[in-house]
Amino acid sequence: MKNARELIRRTRKVAGKILYRELRKAMGLYYLLWSSLTLSMGLFYSIIYTFNLSLPSLAFIAIPFSIILVYFFLSYNLFRKASRLRKKRRSGRFQLIFMIIASSLVLSILALNYYQYNSIYYVTPSLVYDALMIYIFYRTFVRGFLRAKIYDYLAFTSFVILFPISFYYYFLDYVYSIIWLYSGISSILEVF
Repeated sequence: MKNARELIRRTRKVAGKILYRELRKAMGLYYLLWSSLTLSMGLFYSIIYTFNLSLPSLAFIAIPFSIILVYFFLSYNLFRKASRLRKKRRSGRFQLIFMIIASSLVLSILALNYYQYNSIYYVTPSLVYDALMIYIFYRTFVRGFLRAKIYDYLAFTSFVILFPISFYYYFLDYVYSIIWLYSGISSILEVF
């Protein structure tokens, strides 16, 4: 009986380590993925302006949306694969929260394109998006399985502060992209 308890304790410890590694790797890949968004959007707009392409105004909205949708799809798959290892299944709630986050970001970008001169229309959805990101941070690190490291705090703090302001000062996108790049590399290096 004592050997069976010891075996169960050791298997739980090993399973916990595997889960921690997979979730930390997913966080690192998530940071790396979203740190490249600013560069991919910048590349898109640079190509348009360098080659003097005249696209209809709908294309200026549709192409960035398609890029962001790809990023959301990749993010969803990262965490879906990592969360499969967890004991509790909450996929319905996870999908609902994920859809609310995606829609608030899409609303902020739509508002930016339509209401360029009235900032309240695109700052408000970005603040909603920030609030949802704080909730995700809380669920992942405070109540979740992972312990937050200094680079996690750096990534989320820089995003929450700089994302709404970056609608006014575009260079701030690059600042939090660099911080997220650092956080992603640090998170991946911790696993390997």
